[in-house]
Amino acid sequence: MVIEAQLKSKKMYTDQVRTLFHLMDEDQSGELSAHAFEEHINEPQVAAYFRALDMDLNNAWKLFTLLDPDNSGTIDLTEFVEGCLKLRGPATRLDIEMVLSVARNTAKRQNQLVGKLESLERRVANRCRRPYGAGALQQDQDEKFEC
Repeated sequence: MVIEAQLKSKKMYTDQVRTLFHLMDEDQSGELSAHAFEEHINEPQVAAYFRALDMDLNNAWKLFTLLDPDNSGTIDLTEFVEGCLKLRGPATRLDIEMVLSVARNTAKRQNQLVGKLESLERRVANRCRRPYGAGALQQDQDEKFEC
């Protein structure tokens, strides 16, 4: 029973999101540009739909960017529906913790890469200062750098 109710609720929500997309897609192209999206988002009927869908409209550009995952500059019906489903309602504590975890892991990896780059930079600088040529060791000849 609970699962059926959730599925029915999701279908109703999806249908409303589709209706909203078609309302904004005046030229029936199946896509919305950032300009068209921003234009329509300020219309009372469209804004009311977004509020009814429990979506924040404080920053239309950020919302458009989130709905356009492939950065094509347009959003199609599928991107719009899937994006709205993901953005529905307020963020939960779990959502926030997941984002923080990804950010921490990314920062850690970035720091590791910076360390490796700095190490490589030092090695290259040291190699450039070494004499090479006829008198150098074979190992050094194999690792010559043109500086």
